[in-house]
Amino acid sequence: MKLTTQQIAEIDETLVLNGLIYDDIKLEVTDHIASEIETKMEESNILFDDALYQVLLNWNEQMKPSLYNFWIRRKSFRGPRIVVDKCVSYYKSTFFISSLVPIPFAVISILCFHLFNQEIAIRIFRNSIRILYLLEVLLISLGWILIWNSKAKTTFSYYFKKSSYLVYVMPLAVGLGFWPNKLMEEDFAIQSIFTYFLIVMALFFVANIMLIINHLKTIEKLKLS
Repeated sequence: MKLTTQQIAEIDETLVLNGLIYDDIKLEVTDHIASEIETKMEESNILFDDALYQVLLNWNEQMKPSLYNFWIRRKSFRGPRIVVDKCVSYYKSTFFISSLVPIPFAVISILCFHLFNQEIAIRIFRNSIRILYLLEVLLISLGWILIWNSKAKTTFSYYFKKSSYLVYVMPLAVGLGFWPNKLMEEDFAIQSIFTYFLIVMALFFVANIMLIINHLKTIEKLKLS
């Protein structure tokens, strides 16, 4: 038994009243709840309102208000548990990936500096980084324009607004040559640390670009739903 457009809208409104304001999660939850309601109406031969009430009882734990925790350091952040859990999952994965993945890349880069002509290799690497970071700043700026002009509110746009400054201010300084260049230092540890942080910023950039893409994909799904 397929639900009507009005019934789907009622589910959507109920979720908003329960604090589920992010379109990407709301779209997923609406689909799940609608499917469960259709099944319950067919199996139990009950009306929509009764099926909605019973299904929402099963989602009660996920809809309970939850506060920020160690991974979400904002006292003002509050929302349904399903939203907070998704935010925590995103911040955890971003933290661990951006912390661990750059290590082998930094080691390989430093080895290349010392295996080949160090000064030439570093100059090529430094100029490439400056060009790429200026391009990054341009793309992040375009991302800001797209998200601010968008009426959709997603967890992806939320993450982007909170983290994109990390891949804007520092890369801009690197791209314009204002960031101190430690690659020419003879100290291996200083070279390694500086290269590591350059790669960390690059990974944050990739993560933020993916946020923009996922936000735009959500908008397309909303148009088709």
